Amino acid sequence: MNKINRKEKKKIFNVRNLVFISIYLSLFLLAGLTGYFGYIPILHTTITYLPVIVVIATIHLEFKGALVSGLGFGFSSLIAAYLYGSTRYQYIDISVLPRLLMAIFVFLAYKLVNYELKPKLYKFIFLSLLATELNVILTISAQYVHNIISPLRYILGVREWAITHVINLVSEPILAIFLSIILYRFVNYMRKKYLYNQKIKF
Repeated sequence: MNKINRKEKKKIFNVRNLVFISIYLSLFLLAGLTGYFGYIPILHTTITYLPVIVVIATIHLEFKGALVSGLGFGFSSLIAAYLYGSTRYQYIDISVLPRLLMAIFVFLAYKLVNYELKPKLYKFIFLSLLATELNVILTISAQYVHNIISPLRYILGVREWAITHVINLVSEPILAIFLSIILYRFVNYMRKKYLYNQKIKF
């Protein structure tokens, strides 16, 4: 009887994981297919809060959350690039790979700050800011590396990019902090439920 109960609990736990993973992937897919949801156009640029979703998924589902959300973020960027004609991001090494690396670094930072055992708001804010900045740094770095191998049109230098993307450099960190404060309790609640279900499945 106990073996049957353990199997049922494990099955329910795995189904819940698949449901949550599907929800995160749906959010990224929606961001890629619809304007103004995940990629918000402002003047000549586009800002995004999707790195914060990567942090939420990482805290919620740990490594599988980071992996799935990193890939989801990357492919949503790739889809959006084709839909809106952003040719620079129509390369997997520019749109997908940097987001996957960002998610892995976020997971490592999540472990490093010991968030799983000692969740704090300042740690959540730190992870959100880290994800936001890594998204910019890794994506730009990928463009320069790609440009060395296969030249791209209209590649700006770092200084020129910073000057023309002040909106991104200012608004995205502010947005990350705001969302972290708003969602902190909810994310921790999801995390506790996940740990509880993980514990009782055995």
